Amino acid sequence: MKSLVLVSVPVLNFLNSISPPDLCNLTRLQVHESLAHASDGREEATRRLDLLVRKHIRALEVLDITCHTNLFHIDSILQHGGSLRQVHFRDHVGFTDDDDECPTLRAEDVTRLGQGLPFVHTLELDMDVALCYPPEFLRGIASFPMLQTLILHVQTLLRATEKDDPARDRDYESAMQMFSCLVRLREKSNPDLAWKSITINVGGWRRVMLRRMGPEWRRKNARGIFAERCFVLEKDENGRYRVAEQECHDGSQYISTSQL
Repeated sequence: MKSLVLVSVPVLNFLNSISPPDLCNLTRLQVHESLAHASDGREEATRRLDLLVRKHIRALEVLDITCHTNLFHIDSILQHGGSLRQVHFRDHVGFTDDDDECPTLRAEDVTRLGQGLPFVHTLELDMDVALCYPPEFLRGIASFPMLQTLILHVQTLLRATEKDDPARDRDYESAMQMFSCLVRLREKSNPDLAWKSITINVGGWRRVMLRRMGPEWRRKNARGIFAERCFVLEKDENGRYRVAEQECHDGSQYISTSQL
């Protein structure tokens, strides 16, 4: 078996049903457990995934997992430094709730990954600015020598109870600062390798989604102020970097009346 994809299934139940050595030849591991499944087994599932990646799988090329990131060892990822091309490493907490802090890698661990994963061209991480120093975190990202596609998840800077400021767009301003920092760091470290795309995903944005449901957020949304945004930097046909905001679809139209 070369590829294993576990999406919206009880991960721990699956791991209990298999012999880890049977997965030694995996090159792609994708694991995303649904919120509908019990959360009490997620910590153990993360520990088992960590052991699987560190001790049993020989040479992963794609690691795409949502887990308890503080229980998944960086060394387990570095074990596959000679083969990994894509790393998508996210925490269950995410950024859909304003009050939750999303576990975030230390900047020095991001730098370790950059130094130990020389062939990674695509990276996806969480960055809670309340738990790290963003300039150092971004510097760690820029240390990946072959990285060209980045997806960075962050929390909105808005708060539901704050008074609106029509003169500012804080999440857009923050995204532009991160884009500028990453472009500048790349031009300094490796000017011959341009970014293909950088995505700043704010507040748990999805292509099809339900926006925040509290009364304060409903009032803000009615005024066109949203916590969930997505900004993408790419090069245009003239080779210049351009930033565009992505649109989403209202997920409520896909919910049947029996689910409401």
